[in-house]
Amino acid sequence: MWAMKAIDLVKQDKFAEFLGIEIEEYAPGYAKVSLKTDERFLNGIGRIQGGATYTLADYAFAIAVNAMADEMDGVACAVSMST
Repeated sequence: MWAMKAIDLVKQDKFAEFLGIEIEEYAPGYAKVSLKTDERFLNGIGRIQGGATYTLADYAFAIAVNAMADEMDGVACAVSMST
């Protein structure tokens, strides 16, 4: 069994930290995250790059599912197999 809660493991995500993703609120099965963007996040046509949007969604998923995993016996950490 992990010594740390699954949600705490997810909060240590170095890529989310690097991008500046903030966790606004969460509960089992729910997460609200935010990301302040600037010109570094823009693609060639001046829109937010799809990878940034996907990363934000992926991190929200990780927070929501692992907040739920912490309430389940025997589940240490949950990840998606495909998205």
